[in-house]
Amino acid sequence: MEVSTPGTNSPTKFGPINGRLGDAASSAHGAVDKVAAAAGAVVETFNTAIGHAAVSGHQAVNKVEESVKPAERWVSEKADALLAAPKSAVADARQYIATHPWQSVGVALFAGILLGRRTR
Repeated sequence: MEVSTPGTNSPTKFGPINGRLGDAASSAHGAVDKVAAAAGAVVETFNTAIGHAAVSGHQAVNKVEESVKPAERWVSEKADALLAAPKSAVADARQYIATHPWQSVGVALFAGILLGRRTR
């Protein structure tokens, strides 16, 4: 039995083998297509999972940020108060010295004597 091979016009004696080879190739192509489709589905599943993980991560960061904001405000207020305290103390001292000049001289003299004795 002589059969021509695909792509050529010359007959060969191996017609049944050629048909089986074509069937095998077709079957292999089908298997490759199935594997590629399955791999595509797996990749899509992973992409979806990665997207969900990213969203969850962003939500966690937002929760942490929101929970830290009150502490940040408290620290900011305390820092402002601590920075303002020395200025307030100096202003109060100036006012006291202006209203009680002789008492201020007495306190300064007494403090000087104590410090002088302490350093000897």
